Amino acid sequence: DINGTNPKLWNTWRDALLGRLYHETKLTLNRGLFNPIQQAEKIHENRRAAQALTQQAGLNQHAVQCWWDTLSDEYFLRETPENILWHTTAILNHHPHHDPLVAIQESTPNTGASHQRALQIFTCSPNRPHLFLASVATMEQLGLSIVDARVTTTPQDLSVNTYLVIEPNQQDIPYHNHQLLALQRTLIKSLTHLEQFQYQPSRRIPRELRHFEVATTVHISDEHNGQRTVIEVITLDRPGLLAIIANQFRQFGLDIYSARIATLGERAEDIFVVTDAQGHALKDTRQCDDIRQALNRALDSPSST
Repeated sequence: DINGTNPKLWNTWRDALLGRLYHETKLTLNRGLFNPIQQAEKIHENRRAAQALTQQAGLNQHAVQCWWDTLSDEYFLRETPENILWHTTAILNHHPHHDPLVAIQESTPNTGASHQRALQIFTCSPNRPHLFLASVATMEQLGLSIVDARVTTTPQDLSVNTYLVIEPNQQDIPYHNHQLLALQRTLIKSLTHLEQFQYQPSRRIPRELRHFEVATTVHISDEHNGQRTVIEVITLDRPGLLAIIANQFRQFGLDIYSARIATLGERAEDIFVVTDAQGHALKDTRQCDDIRQALNRALDSPSST
């Protein structure tokens, strides 16, 4: 992250990043390299720590447990206790529940951010076609770069998503409340009126990124239980990347069940778990080949480079 975003610049975020690296390494060494933390233990620790935070915040514990019962273990594995508290508080205070929820906060070291001037955006909405496309395209049209995202769908068909965004080339200056409110209103409008959303193709890759060589590769495979399909995309990061990918999914009628988005310097490594419009895994090998070719064309075409 440091090398990918001006290695000569030092600020409080990079100090926090290296601080977290030091403390996590120390914990690992104390446990022993051959005694790694297990997923079940990590999930239990996160839930326990988050529950203590909700108790300190005075949240209704029955309501907390009712909300948590709708979430998967993967959510508690990937989110920090601080984020779980933030999300839970936003959910319990949100009325009416069927309307899209958008909560925004500036990132702190405890939320896991390693970027200067970073925002975390939490959205919760009934899952509908093209919801992810509308979300990421709106952020990218507002000049925000998505550097990390966690997308999940609950058994109740709610889309629960967390995005880490930055403004490229901006100074480490705190946001004003009116800026956050304007961003929140814009996102709520896009998620509420999906039928009115119009995708606008992203701008060309900035000149400073063109000298990087990251070949686009697309891998398509079945999830371990065979119920859904995993699409992994490795390509050069650029403005509007997620919208380009999501727009291709829309053209093939794919629904995004979950996603893990990671930006490593100039390299984007994104994993999507998808289904067809009927909620089934993709079984047609010809269709998978068409999807793979379409993604490669969209990501490597002159208009995107």
